[in-house]
Amino acid sequence: MTKHTVDRAQLAVAIHESAHAVVGRVMGLTVRRAVIHEPDEHGHAGRCEFSRAPLGTPDVVDLAGTVAELRFEHGPRFSAYAVTDRLGVHRDDRRALVASGDPGTLDRTRRLIETTWSPIAELAATLYGFGEVSGEQVDAALKLSEYDDESTMQLSAIRAGTWPAARPIVPGGGELWRLHQS
Repeated sequence: MTKHTVDRAQLAVAIHESAHAVVGRVMGLTVRRAVIHEPDEHGHAGRCEFSRAPLGTPDVVDLAGTVAELRFEHGPRFSAYAVTDRLGVHRDDRRALVASGDPGTLDRTRRLIETTWSPIAELAATLYGFGEVSGEQVDAALKLSEYDDESTMQLSAIRAGTWPAARPIVPGGGELWRLHQS
């Protein structure tokens, strides 16, 4: 039997980029692709590319990578101090959060990461294995309909925390659960 080793640091990068892609799609952006690679001169080891967003990227998309990385490393319950510490490393995400001026961004991002954790993990496994995922693969991980009006309704339900699976919707865990509606 062949034994495979997993590079947890590279897997964390795949989780980070997958979260940007999944949350971006949930927030209505069109994902072109997400890639992971060797760190560049700025220390970035991946990126997520969206088609032009006329209104800009929502704050939760910017913060999603950092929050998902912490979810991967610590589980659903991690402190605000852990977020602050990690944002010291992910300075681009930090600048976006500070620029938003919205103290509710972290809670909304945590809820979206919990709601979409299964698609993020599924997409990250593909990204880790192949180094790149497409927007179509993001839609497949979210189990979105091929019909625009249906997928719009599905994305709205995901933002509300009611679709596609039963996931905790309280930041950091809790007793509230939604019914599976797929």
